[in-house]
Amino acid sequence: KLYTAAVNGDTRIKTEKMTVGLTVLRFAAEQTGLKVADIVTEIRGGKSLADVLGEHNIDTTTFISGVVAAAKNRLDKVVANGRMTQDQADKKLEKLQQRLTERITQIGGAESTPQASVSG
Repeated sequence: KLYTAAVNGDTRIKTEKMTVGLTVLRFAAEQTGLKVADIVTEIRGGKSLADVLGEHNIDTTTFISGVVAAAKNRLDKVVANGRMTQDQADKKLEKLQQRLTERITQIGGAESTPQASVSG
């Protein structure tokens, strides 16, 4: 089953989503002064990421812009190294902004946070 998922690209996609999720949580931790594990606990306890940010006086629009800017810096390096085209990078940034905007206010639960280690 794992081999089939890898061949179909499912494993890469899931890993990429988990990495993005952890990056967003780490950025939220940096902005709020909380630990990633504490943010995960709050989200799994029924809050949205927007709720957690709001409790620390962080504007969600500003937060999303910061996440997208950080991702753009990383993707600029990937494009410069020839591992991705600028068009691909632009599409990834657009998708990131769209997904984060849609999901930042979603109420949490066990499925709403990455399953990887979040001891940060």
